[in-house]
Amino acid sequence: PATLLQEDFRVMRSALEQAHGGIYRYTSKRKVDRTFDQAYRQIQGPMTDLEFWRLAAPVVAEIKCGHTALWLPNETTARLMTNIPVLPLAVRIFDDRPYVYRDLSTAGSSLEGCEILSINTVPAKSLVQTMKKFVAGDGNSTSAKSYRVGHYGNFSMFLHALGIESPFRVVYAKPNGTRATATLRG
Repeated sequence: PATLLQEDFRVMRSALEQAHGGIYRYTSKRKVDRTFDQAYRQIQGPMTDLEFWRLAAPVVAEIKCGHTALWLPNETTARLMTNIPVLPLAVRIFDDRPYVYRDLSTAGSSLEGCEILSINTVPAKSLVQTMKKFVAGDGNSTSAKSYRVGHYGNFSMFLHALGIESPFRVVYAKPNGTRATATLRG
């Protein structure tokens, strides 16, 4: 219910304001307050754990501290590790563009080294920009955000958090520039 979510949000905000040694180091108090207030006003009804995470994670990331983050709920992470089909690709981000580092379903796959252009009709550039809102690097570091999105399986987990599910229709560009499509099951 909204009242409990609002209370959780207030507790999160209070804990960060009271205990974080550098909450205003990279972002002004005024902007942090505005970000918290805007997000809080969006809690108007019941939300799933992922909906609440989508709301709160960018707020925490606005602090711009590489050691402060809001991860997916433990239950969701456990489901991702056991039951939920995730994108079977290890992805790395270069210049805000996702590339297939390794195809985890097919050894020596022709997808390896290819640029991902879209997944399930969502442009890859939009996916990366959205995912980067959920993670923080120190200050305005863009390389730290790209690293965190593209490592440790985060890209696949963020896809699920954004509602992009298996089967995955991946449009990609081969190294020679030609486009191709692959449908992957998680």
